[in-house]
Amino acid sequence: MMSGRVGQLGELRIWYNEPHVAFCSLFDVEESVLSFSNVRFNNSVERSLVLEVMLPRGGRTIYGLLGLRYFPSYGSMISIKVTKQACASKVYQDSLISDFETVNVGLPTMYANASVAGLKRAFSDGLDVGPGLIEICYAAFGDVSSNEQIFEKMGYSLANLLSLQLDEISIDAVGALLLVGK
Repeated sequence: MMSGRVGQLGELRIWYNEPHVAFCSLFDVEESVLSFSNVRFNNSVERSLVLEVMLPRGGRTIYGLLGLRYFPSYGSMISIKVTKQACASKVYQDSLISDFETVNVGLPTMYANASVAGLKRAFSDGLDVGPGLIEICYAAFGDVSSNEQIFEKMGYSLANLLSLQLDEISIDAVGALLLVGK
């Protein structure tokens, strides 16, 4: 796990190919298929990424945790599977905001849609991770501090991180992706 600052007061953590407690079982799954004519097999390997972000905004804090698994394949398509479910009975105890808000494991529909929109935005911008399956299967949210915008930005950031090798991933690179406007 890497951890660091975003801006002056924000914090983030990244897990790369490490298990995480905020795993959401993949039932009630929705699948999006993106087809690209220029996608090619790029010798990618199976991997997982989890991103947790806490950004102060005036008198409030914006928070989210989103993670995915990527399985490369041959062909010209990227499939995205996402669970749309809040596991409200499961609390993520070790969150960046656990001192002042309860964080629930799961991904409500509005945040799932925003996450997929962020992934699609990255791929429509020409990002090439190669064909395969992306499962959004790690998520946590705060009832007060989470919103669609942060989940869209995390989806966009995770897609961009998929195109990097482990040694290219840095706190500064992730921070720059998160601070880029839509």
